[in-house]
Amino acid sequence: MATKTTRLNDIRDGEVQEEEERNVVRELNLFVGGKKNKREEEEEEERAKEEHDVNNNHASNVGGNVLSFGVPSSLSVLPTSDREVKERLRSLDEPICLFGEGKAERRERLKKILSSSLSAAAATAAVAGTGNDEDEDEDGSNERETDGTFNRQRGRKRKETFYTEGSAILTRARMHAAKFSLQRARERVLTDINEDTGDIDKGKEEGEKSKGNEASDTFLNRRRKECADLNKSRFAPVSSVVGDSRPLSTVASLVLERYDESHHGLMLASTIKNERDSTEEDFNTESLGIVLSGSWTGAVKVWNVCNSFTKESREKEKDIMLNRSSEDNISCVLSHTVKASEERVTGLAFSPLIMASIGNEDLPVFASASMDGTCSLFSLSGRKRASLVGHVGRLAKVKYHPSGASIATAGYDKTIRLWDANTSQEIFCQEAHSRPSYNCTFNEDGSLLFSTGLDAYARMWDLRSGRCLWTMKGHSKGVTSISVDVTNSLCVTGGEDNLVKVWDLRKQENAYTIPAHSGLVSSVSFEPRRGCWFSSSSFDGTVKLWSTLDFSLLARLEGHEGKVMDCSLGSSAGRTGKSGKRFSSGKFSSSSYSYGTSDFGGFIASAGFDRTLKIWK
Repeated sequence: MATKTTRLNDIRDGEVQEEEERNVVRELNLFVGGKKNKREEEEEEERAKEEHDVNNNHASNVGGNVLSFGVPSSLSVLPTSDREVKERLRSLDEPICLFGEGKAERRERLKKILSSSLSAAAATAAVAGTGNDEDEDEDGSNERETDGTFNRQRGRKRKETFYTEGSAILTRARMHAAKFSLQRARERVLTDINEDTGDIDKGKEEGEKSKGNEASDTFLNRRRKECADLNKSRFAPVSSVVGDSRPLSTVASLVLERYDESHHGLMLASTIKNERDSTEEDFNTESLGIVLSGSWTGAVKVWNVCNSFTKESREKEKDIMLNRSSEDNISCVLSHTVKASEERVTGLAFSPLIMASIGNEDLPVFASASMDGTCSLFSLSGRKRASLVGHVGRLAKVKYHPSGASIATAGYDKTIRLWDANTSQEIFCQEAHSRPSYNCTFNEDGSLLFSTGLDAYARMWDLRSGRCLWTMKGHSKGVTSISVDVTNSLCVTGGEDNLVKVWDLRKQENAYTIPAHSGLVSSVSFEPRRGCWFSSSSFDGTVKLWSTLDFSLLARLEGHEGKVMDCSLGSSAGRTGKSGKRFSSGKFSSSSYSYGTSDFGGFIASAGFDRTLKIWK
């Protein structure tokens, strides 16, 4: 009996040992990639069939959400046995064991791999399902197409250009901009050719031997000469007045042609009223221009910049004045005050048709923008003629189109808007920036509109088609000011990052960056006649003049006790007809007039936070 029991124990021990050996061999096969025996293969096939049946039953119960996407059933079941987990990892070409990894961590890793595989397989099946044959039922195909389109839109952002139907007034405005710009470009090119030809003929008369490259050098030579004269000059404030009881916010100036008799009818008065003692004094004046100043009180003041002498003082100081330059007698005389708004005035602009308004009080000659979101149009006497209402929130700047037929405004609602100057109707509203739009301007030909925003971008828009032609990227903070030269080749911008950037409009690239100031750049302006230099004003209390040849510093104007809020070089006011075509009389035209130091016919107007308006010459 004992012998029989011992034999049974030996048999059991042998079977256990054989089972352990098979387990060891199986584990080794997993690590070294050995082949499985038939018994193991049969067991796995039976197990796979059972899993397949379970998956089918589950899919039929829940509506087949997983298998309907064509996801393999082997990916939807997570094994519990560590050996099966290793086998599944090997079948997925994943390492079956990581350093320091236990059974629970290994199973969790497999779970994450299967989840990602399920998502990828479902997305692939959904996209592929949209391209099935046309013989499927209509409802099913529509659902698959909808799901596929939704998944594609979620997968990537699609960029496309969309158009909206414009109004009839927009069509007329675009046609007018196209015709006007072509005419202005033709006149500009012909003027440049005539000037170059005249300079060459003059050189031949003087006996200069320059034939081949003289025509191409005259333009640069003129700019070099003007920059050299400006560099030698010493600018000083020839007039400084207190503009208002609160800080000044903006300024605009209009330079009148010297030796041109046509502007005398435009003068506010040859007899100017003195507001301090309510008396009238008769002045003999040579007017240089008109200046508008806007302040935080909402008032716009009209100033006459002129060389003035009373009859009595003229006789008494006749001998002294014979030895003094006429620039020493420049004065800035207040004509009248216009209450433009109850809020702060943020922008001012003169109409190019100001000469056509002589004797006609119905024509507006300047526009003002304010923080209440309205743009008001006034005659020169201060009568309000129209209001442009449409912006939501604060209005930043306003500019007239070179033709005088339309007005552009930039607002804190992130839009720029174009208005009909005659009917006060809104022509279009363009979403220009992702943050508030701060400034806008036109090129000299009137074909392009430029906008700046506090999103650190400036953009160039084609008025003839409505397209955004170029986005100027380079500033690190908001862009506060912009100006374009008369040749339509350069553009300058100033920003909150204290930089002035020069942009090449033809190559559409940043030509130069000037670390111009130590504070925010409040304004930039090109010299209005030839564009050989430009100015920049800043919150650091200075106004600087820069050359367009090498972008070097030509002059530094200091005098304000605090921030310089705005600076204007003035727009030239030749006689303007009803069609908007500007021309001058005689040999003293705007194109031939010298801008040298002693013959500098224009002036610089600056408005400061110290409440002063300064005229520099």
